[in-house]
Amino acid sequence: SGPSDWLEHQAVRTEGDVVKTRRVMRNVAPSGLARAMGLFTANDRIDRFQESEFYLPSYVLVILGSEAAGQRENMVHPHHIVIDSITPETETTTHYFWSVPRRHGLDDPKLSELMFSITRNAFDEDAAMIEAQQRLIDSDPAQGALVNLEADAAAAAARRIVAGKLREQAAGTAQAA
Repeated sequence: SGPSDWLEHQAVRTEGDVVKTRRVMRNVAPSGLARAMGLFTANDRIDRFQESEFYLPSYVLVILGSEAAGQRENMVHPHHIVIDSITPETETTTHYFWSVPRRHGLDDPKLSELMFSITRNAFDEDAAMIEAQQRLIDSDPAQGALVNLEADAAAAAARRIVAGKLREQAAGTAQAA
């Protein structure tokens, strides 16, 4: 396959209590965010990668990068990072804190405002979807198991790790009593 071919690869792996993902997209159009950041134009073809790392108890690091298509096999230089910290408030509500550092245009306040606006809009859309999912979960009197799709592999692995730690904690509490 040549550099003009579409290639997508996603991998999920668990290392102890850490879940890691890497997704690579080859010879694709730049994302709206990459164009808005001034990294590429709509006519460019790029290679993109996105990595994520989940750490207990509820911390997620997302690393995003892109470069002109066909430059190298292993892309490693991000253009921005998303740092998520999630803290439960109640059984059904959560505090969600995020930060988005970037590598370029650091002295450009307009780019900072644009990045904040784009990221805030994306997280607001995510929040609306999560709230709708919670309403569906709450409406199920049988409390049926959640359905996982292939794309949910990382989230399912993270939930298994959290569930295992909660079982360990409960067992430790029971032994102490």
